[in-house]
Amino acid sequence: MEQEFYEVAVEINSIFDNMSIEVLNKIPLKVRDFFKNNASTTYSFTYDKTKSLNEQNIKDKTRGIIAILYRDYICDEIEKKEYNDMYTEYLNKKEEEKRILYNPDDIFKKANVENTNYLEVIDNKTSLIKRIFNKILKFFRK
Repeated sequence: MEQEFYEVAVEINSIFDNMSIEVLNKIPLKVRDFFKNNASTTYSFTYDKTKSLNEQNIKDKTRGIIAILYRDYICDEIEKKEYNDMYTEYLNKKEEEKRILYNPDDIFKKANVENTNYLEVIDNKTSLIKRIFNKILKFFRK
């Protein structure tokens, strides 16, 4: 896990190196230094200038950190609101998919249908003495 973070730092530094100065200056120097100081010395990543950021072969954690940096530092207020709305919509969509997949109402409906046969057998409320007496009677009737 820790090694992966160092590799992500390398990828982020490479992206920083290929950003325009105007965009890069929006990100605080402390943040840029943090990633520079924590970059792996053994991992290498080459940013392909012919591809967009979405087309780059980068780790999912790098994408997540870039999204946070974009939201917190690069966006203006209007873009930030649109970004947050899109993100909220995405989370709601994922939550709805989970709800459909793991719907607790359906689980209990299925459980009730499957257990109806068992309920008839188990739902015998006669006392222990009466059941023993019935078995004895049944034995003598044969």
